[in-house]
Amino acid sequence: EPIFFAVEQAASPKEGINEFLRSLKSKIRYPEEAKRLGLKGKVFVKFVVKKDGTATNFEIIKGISKELDLEALRVLKEEVNGWNPGKQNGKIVHSQFVMPVQFGN
Repeated sequence: EPIFFAVEQAASPKEGINEFLRSLKSKIRYPEEAKRLGLKGKVFVKFVVKKDGTATNFEIIKGISKELDLEALRVLKEEVNGWNPGKQNGKIVHSQFVMPVQFGN
């Protein structure tokens, strides 16, 4: 089945995006080496939210460092599940989602 890159109604966390982001932030483990080196910024992770609300095909599309990229992947793979799927023309579809994960200020 096709994966939509733009949909009329984007996939979203069941608890709402603000609560999801709060939870995500609380679970991120900032790697000590990255902190020591002063690495900060956003890691952008692309994934697909399937019609059943599960997520798959996680991929870094803009990273910072190996440690930060891997941490962003780890936390998103654990946290992105049971989402409301995207909709196109009133139908539930597989859709792509891009999530920035912030490290540092």
